[in-house]
Amino acid sequence: MKEVMKSIHRLGRAFDKKAEKLAFRHPYLAFLAMFIVMPIFILLSVAALTALVSLPIVWILGWI
Repeated sequence: MKEVMKSIHRLGRAFDKKAEKLAFRHPYLAFLAMFIVMPIFILLSVAALTALVSLPIVWILGWI
C-alpha cells in the first residue's frame, strides 16, 4: 500500500511540474483553461451526473 501511495504522489508531482511548465510557456492559454474551461466543465459534469441519478428515479416513480 505504501508503494502505491508513493507512485500516486510521484505521478501527481510530475503532473504538477508539467502543468506549471505549460502555464509559464502559455500564460493566456493557462488563464483561459483555469477561469473559463474548467468551471464550464465542472458545471456540465455536475449537471450530467445529476441527470444520470435523477432520471431513473423519476422514470420509476412515473413522473415522466
